[in-house]
Amino acid sequence: MIYLRNPDPVDETWHHRVDDVFTESQLAIIRSVAARTPVEQGTGDAIRKGFQARWLYDEQLKPIYEHLATVFRMVNEHKFGFAIDFIAPLQHLTYTDQNEFDWHVDTGIKDPQSQQIRKISCSIMLTDQYEGGELTFASVQQGWHVGKLPANSAVFFPSFMPHTVTPIVTGTRESLIAWAVGPYFQ
Repeated sequence: MIYLRNPDPVDETWHHRVDDVFTESQLAIIRSVAARTPVEQGTGDAIRKGFQARWLYDEQLKPIYEHLATVFRMVNEHKFGFAIDFIAPLQHLTYTDQNEFDWHVDTGIKDPQSQQIRKISCSIMLTDQYEGGELTFASVQQGWHVGKLPANSAVFFPSFMPHTVTPIVTGTRESLIAWAVGPYFQ
């Protein structure tokens, strides 16, 4: 028999955690750019419940993008093996009392409007002084629970995986969202 995949996988999860993603100076740059970036208007819908979203395009973020590209390459080589080409614009999210992000996916398998799709999603916690706000996947497999991450930790996962952020009970949850983009799955 010829195996087309590893018959004894190291783990059976579809996510990968990285701690201590940024240096303190990199975190300061992210916070500074986010503080002066206006909140996206019109994000209150049935899925996005109350949180603030900011798209971060500032030139000052160039070293952040370069650093994230290195981390994405490392995680992709270790875990996913997807064809990826670049990082999409970063998104800064702020959740407060009862804000949540209901079940969703970050991409489809194909996009009829484009040859490129989001392939790997990354959620980086910038704060951890809150209750609730847990990242959860739509899977009951053992080991798939992510829960609450400490500040400056990230979870990477395929962008087609259904996921949610549970309602915030107390405090403020800030995260930086990044996506590695590549050719759609065939």
